[in-house]
Order: sequence, then C-alpha cells, then structure tokens
Amino acid sequence: MRCRRYPHSHAARTGARQLVLIGLGVFLLVPKHRLTAQAVTTASTTANDSATSTRIGELIQSVSYGVPASPAFELLPNKPEEVAPLVSGHDFQTNAKTWLDGTALRIGIAVDSRPFVKNGGSLSQYQRSTVRQIAFRTMLSAGTARATDGHATIAAIGVRIPLVDDGDARADSEFVQLAAGTINRVIASLPQPPLNADASFFAARMKIADKALDSLRDDYERRKWNARKLELGAAGSVQAGGTQLTPDSTQLGRAGFWLGGAVPVSTWLQLTSSGAMTWARTDSVGQESSRASGGLGLRAFPVAVFSVAVEVARVQARHTGDRGADHWTHLGTVAEWYVAELGGWLGAGYGGDLNRSGHLDRQLSLRYAFYKDRLLTQ
Repeated sequence: MRCRRYPHSHAARTGARQLVLIGLGVFLLVPKHRLTAQAVTTASTTANDSATSTRIGELIQSVSYGVPASPAFELLPNKPEEVAPLVSGHDFQTNAKTWLDGTALRIGIAVDSRPFVKNGGSLSQYQRSTVRQIAFRTMLSAGTARATDGHATIAAIGVRIPLVDDGDARADSEFVQLAAGTINRVIASLPQPPLNADASFFAARMKIADKALDSLRDDYERRKWNARKLELGAAGSVQAGGTQLTPDSTQLGRAGFWLGGAVPVSTWLQLTSSGAMTWARTDSVGQESSRASGGLGLRAFPVAVFSVAVEVARVQARHTGDRGADHWTHLGTVAEWYVAELGGWLGAGYGGDLNRSGHLDRQLSLRYAFYKDRLLTQ
C-alpha cells in the first residue's frame, strides 16, 4: 500500500500513512450483514401501515431463524430499545460497575460488547488465522429488566459467535487492497498538509476518506448478502426478588442455545437453516418449561421489485405437570411486489401453525396488504 509522499516534513508523511491505516481499520471494523434471528424487518412510517404489514410478517417471524443478534435480550421480558455499544473488554468491565448500587441491581441496562477486538491482530495476521477472525467477530450482550410481575428483576448475559462468515470484509484480502487503494487516491487528491498539521487535521481528512468508501461498502454488501455463514449463540438469565442480589433471593431463570447457518444457492437465492433450544424455570403447573425448534428457509431476490421468503419448522414445547409436550409444524410463505404507480409494496402471505394444541389458528391462512416499506430485506 503506497501513500502520497509529502515533501514538507517527516511528521506530515507519518500522519498521512497513519491516516490510511486508521481509516481502513475503522472501515473494516464496522459490522457487516449478519445472520440474525429475524430475516424480516417491519419498519413502517405510520401505525396503520405497520399494522397491515405486521399481519403478513408474523407468518415468517413466529419461529426464530438463525442466531439472535443479542442473545441476552431474548431472555428479557421486553427487548431494550436503547443499547450501549462497547468495543473492548475494558469498556465492558467499566460499564458493568455501574450496574450495581451497593447490592441493588439497576433496571433497564443493555449493552453489546466486542471484547476480543484486540485479539484480531494486524490485517495480515487476521486474514491468516481463523481463530483471530472468530475472536474479533464474537459479541457479548447483557441487560437487566423488570419481571412481568413488577417486583422481581431479571439479569441476562449472552454470547454470539460467528464461526464462519464469508462476508467478512476484513478477512477478504482482495477487498482490503481495493479499499486501501481508494483511500490512497482520496488522500492524494487532497491539499498537502501544512507544517503545523495536528491530530485534528488528520482526523478531518480521515472522515473525508471514509465517506469515499460508502459506495464501496454498499457494493460489497450487495454482492455478499447471501454469503456462507455459521453462527452459534447462548444466553442465560437469573431472577432476583426485588433488586437485591443476595444468595437467598437469586435463582436461575431461563437459558437458550441457538445455531444458524446460511449458504448461497445462486446470486439471488439463499438457503438458511436453524436450530434452537430454550429452557425456563417454572413454578406453576402447565407452564412451558422448554421449547426446541429446527427448520429450513429460502429467501429469493430475483429482481429489485420482487422477493419471496419460505420457512418451515418443526417445534416441540414441553410443559410442567400432566400436559406433557406439544408438537406442531410452522409454515410461512411471503411474497412482495413493488407497485411503482402506487409507491409501495403489495404483500401476500400464506401459512400458520398446524396441529398446535390450545390454539384456534391451527389451519393455514392467506393474508395480503399494501404498505410503504418492504418486509423482506437482503
């Protein structure tokens, strides 16, 4: 990687080289598309629009596919709306100190952390070591919330480990060279730095260089949307009576394990698979104590204005007492077509839960709606 040589001073040349390396490092640190539990997003601009699209989206959101982006949050009664992103293990430890007020647990804390970023090493080391890549991509999540009874407090911690990710730009040596070349060209086109250039001057130039990588980043994500992936996740929670963390008041709450994979079938078709197992401590007879599910899915984006998703899964839920286990099959199919004349998406969904005990919606149903924002995304 070559940088433009500035004749004014050694400091200026050193600053330019550092700018390239820092800019490239920041760019490659940004997480790319990841295989999460929800392959569908529902982001409508009005309440009415959201309600109509959600009826269709429920058909392919009833069973989680893949690994949750933050496994710990899956064990909380309500998923947190605001999450503090932490980059290092030190950040995680520092933030964790604010969770307690004496022995009382604070409510409403939610953090995501990349504790092993420093173990990624240099770019060359990272690209040669699978272990470094896995460590760099590993995410820890933790949070607290008030239990549904309004008295107890729930604390959860989880981990998501991307074992395989062919869409990891940092591990792609060809893409790294392309990104470095783009940064070099942008820097070479900028005015030469003055003799008294300081850190803020080079930070401003780094922002300009990073902005130039936006189109490169978007193009890479489009090409790698269905890259091969394999992830696992695990999480556990404890429940404390009130907010006091004492041995007598704290007990195990729930636990979960997830496994998800995806492989490209073609440039516009992706095959996904998933498995999940969750356990819950229950005190009342008849409550669900565990659930296991496994299934397959297909997502297709043959053209920009049309997309299809198909998911099928087998689910087993166990309950305490004499009720035993329930078994059912979940099927969901959604198709979307963009109608330019109307400025929105026409969606149709077909599916439901078959032979699910205690539920009236045992049969398959057809749903359709028109909405502004699409449900299926790459």
